[in-house]
Amino acid sequence: MAGLINDMTPEEFAEAFAKFSSGAYCAEALDVMARSHRTHQQRIMKFFVQFVKMMADQETDLRNESAVNYAKDLVRLAKEGVLKDGMPLI
Repeated sequence: MAGLINDMTPEEFAEAFAKFSSGAYCAEALDVMARSHRTHQQRIMKFFVQFVKMMADQETDLRNESAVNYAKDLVRLAKEGVLKDGMPLI
C-alpha cells in the first residue's frame, strides 16, 4: 500500500483523502490511525496541524465557513498561548 501512496501526486492524494474522509470507513480509519505507531501518530498530527494553519488563511463561503472559522479559533488560541503552537517531528 505504501508504494501506491508514494506513487500519487499531491493532488491525487488530496482528492483520494477527501473522498475517503466522507466515506463509510472514516471512523474505522481514525481508530486505526489513533492506534498506529507512536511516531506515525506524531507525523499525522503534524500534518493535520499544518492543515489547520492553512485553513485559517483560506477564503470562506457557506461550504467551508465552519471549518475555516474553527481553524482560525485554533490558530488564535495557539497565538495566545492557550494551545502550544507547533508540533515537533520526531
